Amino acid sequence: MKNKIKISMIVLIVCCLLIFTTNTINASEISINSTNGTLKDSINNITAGDEGIIKLAAGTYKGENNVNLTINNKKIIIIGNSRDKTIIDGEGANWNSNWLFNVSSTGSLSLINITLKGFTSSGALTDSAAIRNEGDNLYISGVTIKESYPQKGATNNIKPALIWNSGDKLLIENSLIISPGIFEGPSRTIYNEGQFGTIDNITIYNPNRYGIDNVGNYFTIKNSFLSETNPLAISSMVCCPIQSDANHTLITNITVSNFPCCPIAFDGNNITVSYIKSYNNSETISMAASNVRILHSYFEGGRDSGISINGGYNILIENSTFKNCEDSGINNAPSAAADNPAYNVTVKDCVFQSSTRAIKNAGDNFTLLNSNFTKNTGDYGAGVYNRAKNFLIDNCIFKDNYADNGGAIYQDENGTMNIKNSKFLNNKAEYGSGIYLENSEINISKSEFIDNNIYKGTKGVYKEDSNSYSTNLLILTAFQAINGGKVTIKAKSAGINGAIVSGQSITLKIGKISINSKTDSNGIATFTYTPTSTGKLNFQVLSSDIKLVSTQYKKASNSSYIADVKLAILKQISDETKTIKKGKTYTKTIQWKNTGNIAGSKVVTIDLKKYKLIHASYKFAKKVSLKNGKLTVKFNLNKGSTGKVILTLKK
Repeated sequence: MKNKIKISMIVLIVCCLLIFTTNTINASEISINSTNGTLKDSINNITAGDEGIIKLAAGTYKGENNVNLTINNKKIIIIGNSRDKTIIDGEGANWNSNWLFNVSSTGSLSLINITLKGFTSSGALTDSAAIRNEGDNLYISGVTIKESYPQKGATNNIKPALIWNSGDKLLIENSLIISPGIFEGPSRTIYNEGQFGTIDNITIYNPNRYGIDNVGNYFTIKNSFLSETNPLAISSMVCCPIQSDANHTLITNITVSNFPCCPIAFDGNNITVSYIKSYNNSETISMAASNVRILHSYFEGGRDSGISINGGYNILIENSTFKNCEDSGINNAPSAAADNPAYNVTVKDCVFQSSTRAIKNAGDNFTLLNSNFTKNTGDYGAGVYNRAKNFLIDNCIFKDNYADNGGAIYQDENGTMNIKNSKFLNNKAEYGSGIYLENSEINISKSEFIDNNIYKGTKGVYKEDSNSYSTNLLILTAFQAINGGKVTIKAKSAGINGAIVSGQSITLKIGKISINSKTDSNGIATFTYTPTSTGKLNFQVLSSDIKLVSTQYKKASNSSYIADVKLAILKQISDETKTIKKGKTYTKTIQWKNTGNIAGSKVVTIDLKKYKLIHASYKFAKKVSLKNGKLTVKFNLNKGSTGKVILTLKK
């Protein structure tokens, strides 16, 4: 029902246009109600200079009177009754020059609601095509093209097309092209060299080696989907499904997937590319253009770069995401001396995640703003590799990136870089977890480094102002003096690249107890503590923020323990028995000494054997019990004191 309403609206619009044309042109309508009628006869029956509407009933139209149709000095509108059931079939035959329509510069063609199948184009000339159009206003809407393809060109310079257009104001919309996946040399699915061409809401599966090839200015392709489904396709078979060499080009709301090549390529001037979704292509965009804007796009799974730039200037890449790109999200030609990088490139509000070397740059005046780099990897600079001058990074975050050299950034020879208002968090590398600086200059201001450092290679020049760095709070020693003595703990605070942080407040926390100290000229804080319980002693050291000149060092913490803390150590120093009266009375003396650092107690049981206790004296001790010939005594000893028990015994 919706399709019928849409068809009726299109017919109504076309009819209205015909009504308001000049009086010198007549309009006629021809209905072909069965496949016995032919397109050739219908077109021939329309008078030169007139407009004609040909309505096709459902059915398959084929044979020599329905192909190789020439339109001169006529405006032909062909409307099918049903898109899927109104079919023009070329049968794959070698019809003369192998075209369905050949429209001259004085002609005009509109195809609406039809399926075309079984057409090829000759490979003799570049303008060989199944639909060849030189006139303005070629209009294709609601058309399905299948089982059709351009033949191989006679030479590599000849690139025939399935649809070839040189007229202005081309419009192809709401259509589907399904290629059989034949890639015989240079050829194109759609070729346009007219001005103001538009392709809107078109789906193409398995485009030819060059899919949509445009050289006309003011060209637009939008709201479309292109995909490669042939698992055997390689880059030598498929090259640039969308290609434009023109000025004032708009490419917007396009999805491209599974191409073994670069699906979008362009050069020229004043190019806007927006809302691109790219999945699992070799690379997505290759360009050598100027005054370019790439906006609101998503690049995932590229086997090469998300965007490859080879020349041009004034390029803006904004609000886009690059994920799992195997060889850089953005590659501004740093790989070979012959490459021609662009200059004046700005990347703004972008996300780079889990890619290999997110940005590679060799062009001067590169600006990177408000962007995040997370979990990227690489050999030299997982986030950014730069070897050009005037690279600016402002308000960016580099987090959890890893590289052999330069976890976040590798600044290479003869380059210059300015970094401000940015954060470097937990990036890792063999050398330069934050930044590796090689024979170049870098200025960093108002930025924060957490667990990251800067490595200066050969002739590296590093200047800083008002930066903020994390500190590493290292526990140097933690031990207890012998005999249950005091605990001593030493902690060292170090900043970026091992810088000594002196005068920083450090707090030792043991349970609810806090002890304060400050780092000395070597960055070391020393604490002593008298333990109050035995066993494992857990503790934590915490530093506070500190500003030294213009550099801010951030607070840090560390935790550790002493495995077995002892308290007061009580030792028995004597246990003697002396005879007072031979065979009758004896004295027994027992002494214990506290050799520890705090007061302690000791319970001792004395076996009296067969003796009877006559008298006892206690120093720093007291009787606990006497049962069954066993005397229990408790010594209560202060630090350094000796307790004594003297017993008078009789048999």
